[in-house]
Amino acid sequence: MSHPVPHPDRAPERLRDLLPGAEWAAAAPRPGAWRPLPTASDRAFWDAAPAAARRALAVSVDAAPARPWTVLPATGFLAYRRTGDRQTFEQVYFARRTRLAAAAVAAALHGPRPDLLDEVVDGVWLLCDEAGWCLPAHEQSGDAHGPLPDPGRPTLDLFTAETGGLLAWLDVLLGDALDTHAPLVGERLRRTVRERVVAPFLDRDDWWWLGLHGESLNNWTTWIVSHVLPCAYVCATDTATTAAVTERAVGVLDRYLDCCPPDGACDEGIAYWRRSAASLFECLETLSGACAPALGGTAPDVFALPLVRALARYPLAAHIAGDRYVNFADGPARQPATDAALLHRYGRRTGDADLQRHAAAMRAGGDLLRFDRSPDMSLHRVLAELADSHWHAATADGFPLPAHTVLPGVQVVTARQRAGSTDGFHLAAKGGHNGEPHNHNDVGTFIAALDGTPLLVDAGVETYSRATFGPERYTIWTMRSSWHNAPEIDGHEQRPGREHAARDVEVYADEHTAGLSLELAATWDDAVPVRSWRRAVRLDRRTERITVDDSWDLERPAREVVLNLMTPHTVTEVPGGLLIGDGPARARLDFGGTAFTVGLVERLLEDARMTLSWGPVLRRIRLTHPRPGSAGSVRLTLSRHSG
Repeated sequence: MSHPVPHPDRAPERLRDLLPGAEWAAAAPRPGAWRPLPTASDRAFWDAAPAAARRALAVSVDAAPARPWTVLPATGFLAYRRTGDRQTFEQVYFARRTRLAAAAVAAALHGPRPDLLDEVVDGVWLLCDEAGWCLPAHEQSGDAHGPLPDPGRPTLDLFTAETGGLLAWLDVLLGDALDTHAPLVGERLRRTVRERVVAPFLDRDDWWWLGLHGESLNNWTTWIVSHVLPCAYVCATDTATTAAVTERAVGVLDRYLDCCPPDGACDEGIAYWRRSAASLFECLETLSGACAPALGGTAPDVFALPLVRALARYPLAAHIAGDRYVNFADGPARQPATDAALLHRYGRRTGDADLQRHAAAMRAGGDLLRFDRSPDMSLHRVLAELADSHWHAATADGFPLPAHTVLPGVQVVTARQRAGSTDGFHLAAKGGHNGEPHNHNDVGTFIAALDGTPLLVDAGVETYSRATFGPERYTIWTMRSSWHNAPEIDGHEQRPGREHAARDVEVYADEHTAGLSLELAATWDDAVPVRSWRRAVRLDRRTERITVDDSWDLERPAREVVLNLMTPHTVTEVPGGLLIGDGPARARLDFGGTAFTVGLVERLLEDARMTLSWGPVLRRIRLTHPRPGSAGSVRLTLSRHSG
């Protein structure tokens, strides 16, 4: 079957340009016909599973646990509304799903032994018995009569969809064996997935992540749709349903692409790329693979779309060295390598050798096939990695380390001193606005690393609580501009909201320099008499220095102007500046002749997400200007300390 040719004056940009939604729908598979990965009955595959993968998975799947399954009480659900605690409920919730996914792979690795199938049966039955699959922080169904979930009106959030996806992939893997071992289990699994995932996706138009009412879309859209598609293709009972899900999914994904900047940047930060652009990849892989048979064996090349290719490359732009990444917005500075195989597959689909090289270098850090690395490590990602012979044959040749990336859509630049090397300085700087998804009040902040070691940093985010996404968000220290590398006027910090944005922004990079310049006046509210605050941050490869230039023009003299800087390292005062760092990667911060008063605030870290990135302490350097007046300028220069 031939595919429509786009208008000669316009290259295809969206799925609908490659094939209209109705034609995608007509090509949807009949229920149960789509089986893209080896099932447990394919003993030739499972008996030949790579030894390294078997060893890695053995950590969590080698034997059916003898311990009872953990109870998930209603009071754990209520704890979120009562105290803001997310962890009491979520730890048990995710542990159940991790255990079930591990049991499913164990049954495939070792053959469908009765004890392993019993473990799977128990897990499936427990999940179907849960009143709802939505997390307390996302629940919408029960507001009329309290915060507990209403089983008759399920909320289709990230983890309802992900639970459905877990069960759908489990049915692909073990469905035949379960139907023999305990026939009602598979029937109940498929019915519950239809009720909690497929029907809400089709029957309700008020989910904001559908984008039907002009909403700006983010990771919720692709994360949910990446699970809805397999839920429908595996668990639906008629082709009308698979067609309807397919057509709606195509429209939703196009609206998501409409919200993405052309440069492919992820304004939610690198931590959410894995469930934003990476989930988009899974959506497209499922969609094109499932529809291909009805389209003559080959679906339109969805991976040739320029934006799909650009979105794949964001991890390269955000990479500093090793497992260190630029972590603007919510997310840790150290990123686990759990999705390296997916990135490699994405690189193969888009023909991007740098992506494949980056993914292989990620894997060099250790075994990845572990269910205990991430609470939302989906069964599909593990199965796809196991089945990927190209990935298992890939060899590591070091990270590609591009010289620089300019992302004007989100006003971000990242640059290193030398392409292909972590030696020397690395700079990342951002403009943007304070209404971004997973926003921190951080317009004009920057990150500086030396020899791959972060020196001036973004703290990241602590473990989520009720306050993280509620009206108290900007009382949390990690969200405030005074705990970023940003200026402060008379104790006033930047304010949240899209209107508090950078203006007159230039983001640039060339052979010798890379940086960003911008106007920050609008980031404060009207109580701060700022006519102008210009900031320019630049990496100069010839001088091997990073400079930060600030100049201000106020309506009246300021009592106090402070430049805040964050570091996890020891700070030592020296004449005219500071020494930052503890080892070979030590830098001098020169004050350019300004007699700053130096204040140092130590923040002891106890949160696990923070200590993973920084260890036990972060330090905030507060440089107070001696005579700020109504106008002034300063220059900070960061250079390697050779003493």
